[in-house]
Amino acid sequence: MKFFWFLCFIGILFSSCQEENQVRTVDNLSQNLTSGVWEISFIDKNGRIQTEEFQGMSFVFYPNGNSEAYLTTQLIDQGNWRAYIDSGKIKLELSFTILEDLNGEWNQDFIRESQINLRRNTQNSLLVFEKI
Repeated sequence: MKFFWFLCFIGILFSSCQEENQVRTVDNLSQNLTSGVWEISFIDKNGRIQTEEFQGMSFVFYPNGNSEAYLTTQLIDQGNWRAYIDSGKIKLELSFTILEDLNGEWNQDFIRESQINLRRNTQNSLLVFEKI
């Protein structure tokens, strides 16, 4: 059992030490989002971890600003997204009909081809998308 926890610790350590491999720009954020299917690997909204609520869901972001959320292969929600700069920060605005916990402005905090971390300005919230 101790070995299992040791492996978990090592995995977290290595994943948190990875560096961004892209420059933070609106274009990079938009290109990443529209180049694959994404899942939420972690969400903490106002100190409440909600990751399990999004388990099994996948998200597709289209270049025209539309987005779709699926549970396995079933479409469960549609919405819109846009990336822009405000006050020197790169922001992602999400708007879904049912998945309201994702709605609003998120600041880009970290970007890789396979991972995008977003934070709220005024709240202690973190949203992590990982490419499937």
